[in-house]
Amino acid sequence: MRVIARKLRQRAKDLGLSHAEIARRAGLAENRFGNYANDERLPDFEAIIRLSAVLDTTPNYLIGFEDIPGPEPGRAHWLARLQAAAAVLADEDLELAVKQIEVLIAHRRQGQPGPAEEEDD
Repeated sequence: MRVIARKLRQRAKDLGLSHAEIARRAGLAENRFGNYANDERLPDFEAIIRLSAVLDTTPNYLIGFEDIPGPEPGRAHWLARLQAAAAVLADEDLELAVKQIEVLIAHRRQGQPGPAEEEDD
């Protein structure tokens, strides 16, 4: 088995993402991703870049040059993920996503703690 197929499946499992969801987020046909994950085809360079962003890792990890999935994602990573997700949304879904983000911003500006800021009881 090729390293790429194994690592694609492992990252999908780690993140709790289905093959269909990974394909959608990466802008790939579901059967194309399935071919990669089932070791039937090798992804091209562009697909590896897209998949590494969706799977919160690096291309080097997917092709076997690194042992760990990747560094903790920073702002640039999240902005790239947001842009990649937005690129595949239908217009009405994109509108809804923007409204949700605007509600989150307004909530944070009011000084109310968001989910990441709340303390456990």
